[in-house]
Amino acid sequence: GDVRGGGGAGGRGGPGGRGGGQAATPPTPPMQRAAADTTPIKSRDEWKRKVMALVDEWLELKSEEEAELTFTELRPRGKPGEAADNMVEFALEKVMENCKNDGERLGVAQLLIIMINSGNLAPVNFDGPVYMSAVEYLSDLVIDIPTIFSNLAIVLAELIKIDVVELPKLRAQCEKAPWFAEDKSPAVKLFEAITAKLKAISATSDQIGNAQTITVQMAGM
Repeated sequence: GDVRGGGGAGGRGGPGGRGGGQAATPPTPPMQRAAADTTPIKSRDEWKRKVMALVDEWLELKSEEEAELTFTELRPRGKPGEAADNMVEFALEKVMENCKNDGERLGVAQLLIIMINSGNLAPVNFDGPVYMSAVEYLSDLVIDIPTIFSNLAIVLAELIKIDVVELPKLRAQCEKAPWFAEDKSPAVKLFEAITAKLKAISATSDQIGNAQTITVQMAGM
């Protein structure tokens, strides 16, 4: 018989059925939006604007559906992985520099976790972006943003707790940063702040212990 018929003659695509003899029409997506812009995103500045707009929309509406839809529309506008990498990098940049308070920072952490749980972001998307946004220029950033260590720790601790950011990898990133040979204090302060935050969010004793050990080892280097 005809495999596509499924329910036999007069099935969904049959004469007078829902499709009126043609192939069944795909279901209408919920919440009609304007047609998505499909032009490729060419510059980091444009990626930054798009990601910051997505994060701001999330902080205002707290709609998982809207956030995921916006991200899904961004994805085909870049090379594979590009939207995800930029999402992490610029979300972290916002956490360090542009969030009004810790509530907003936690909101950004929640957004990243939602994106991880929905499969939009993977641990690999946190490797380069964490280094580029948070670690590479840490010693410069602290001059302008004295609270940078606690700002970052709010989000990094949440990501460490779910094993998306790994403490040994973060340590290795600090050690290869251009400032590390001259001044280890930014790394020590970052790991101190992460340790405190891991305790506050009831991370595992292993995670807290590892963060403490790294802090002590770095301080003694």
